[in-house]
Amino acid sequence: MNTNQFGKKGWTPDRIGNLNGKIYIITGTTSGTGFEAAKILLSKGAKVIMLNRNPKKAEDAITILEQELGKGLEVINIQMDLSKQATVKKAAEEISPGTSIDVDVSFPPPSNEIVLPTRSTG
Repeated sequence: MNTNQFGKKGWTPDRIGNLNGKIYIITGTTSGTGFEAAKILLSKGAKVIMLNRNPKKAEDAITILEQELGKGLEVINIQMDLSKQATVKKAAEEISPGTSIDVDVSFPPPSNEIVLPTRSTG
């Protein structure tokens, strides 16, 4: 009996359909897993709101994404440091009130304490 719900090859980004109109918020998108997640979601048409500590690295990441995927991507960066509550609050305020966020993906750096930003739309 096959118990793998994703089939013999497992899950791959190819299984993601069209994400036009969907909004994803991702922390840590200047490199690694966060960057790759942003690239996959943008390639499927999603809007990505990047939350990063370093605005220069975020700008560089957006440039790379545009070089790889083309201009006209729906991607913005908001400066935020998960270890500084004031920046988390400011970032939440910068995200348009009433924005329907489809998914919040957090890739915080390794530490003893993980703080995830949350925001209620209801």
